[in-house]
Amino acid sequence: MSRCSLSMARSAAANASSPPMRMVPPPPPPPPPPPLLLLLLLLSLGFSGAKTPQGPRGQTMSGFQEAAVSALQGPSDIEDKLAKEYTTAEPKIDAALRNHLAYCVARGQVHGDGGLPMAKAHACTRALSLAINQLMLPDPVTWGAEHPQAESQSASDRLDELARYGILQRLLASVKKAGPGAKPTKLFGRQLLTVRGVREQVLAAAKADIERRRGAASNPNPNPSPILNTGGGLPEPEEADAFFDEFLGSVDEAEAEEAAADETPVDAEVDVSAAAEGDDEDEQGEEPLGRLIWSQNFEQELRERRARRKPKP
Repeated sequence: MSRCSLSMARSAAANASSPPMRMVPPPPPPPPPPPLLLLLLLLSLGFSGAKTPQGPRGQTMSGFQEAAVSALQGPSDIEDKLAKEYTTAEPKIDAALRNHLAYCVARGQVHGDGGLPMAKAHACTRALSLAINQLMLPDPVTWGAEHPQAESQSASDRLDELARYGILQRLLASVKKAGPGAKPTKLFGRQLLTVRGVREQVLAAAKADIERRRGAASNPNPNPSPILNTGGGLPEPEEADAFFDEFLGSVDEAEAEEAAADETPVDAEVDVSAAAEGDDEDEQGEEPLGRLIWSQNFEQELRERRARRKPKP
């Protein structure tokens, strides 16, 4: 037997005695992340360098989902569109605060109850304005954890909510960096106050401001602060609470009325006499204040409100 044949025989014998090699399949790819976790990841990381944001299973993002990514990457057409939507809303919070102030003072002068003297009403309005202008919104990931998805909220609505919040939070932060003249109350409409958790934060800050000023007013300091010490012009805690609750509650009233108007067909007949008889009045026999406080023309809306309350001849 030649050397070549002997080598081949030895190699064949070695292979026969070795166990057969098994092919190990590659590990399966990880499952795609749920939409909510995906959006939270986008909001926290910013997707730097990504050209086309992809959703679960390679689906291209659209609408507010894309806006959330763009808002953290830098200015874009979508972000500009939403920024204009937030900042062009009318009336501004500042105007609504003045409307509410005028209404409360007039109510006190006409009816003698249910209203506040000018000094007390002005102190409450000032506390609300300061609280809104000093508002700090947490980052989207923190906010999303503090305000989980509601049971009745769909996944797409939750994505839109998170994306809108991310843009609004960034926009509010940029306003605060613009200087002392740029105030959220002069830039935003009531949309800012519809964000979950915002009104609770504003209410707590406004109450704290009134308490701080009441403490300063009772301080025997011979040189009190002219800003904090307003003498007898500060409201009692229960008066301030009622004032704050009325204004902040008007946001929901205005939102509900606007939603109802959007659902009403343009050519639908409106029974004006029903409104005049008080069908849209609340339990106290008064119309909700949302339409009046958030009116772009306070005087005109006030006249129409009085006309609706006049008894039929």
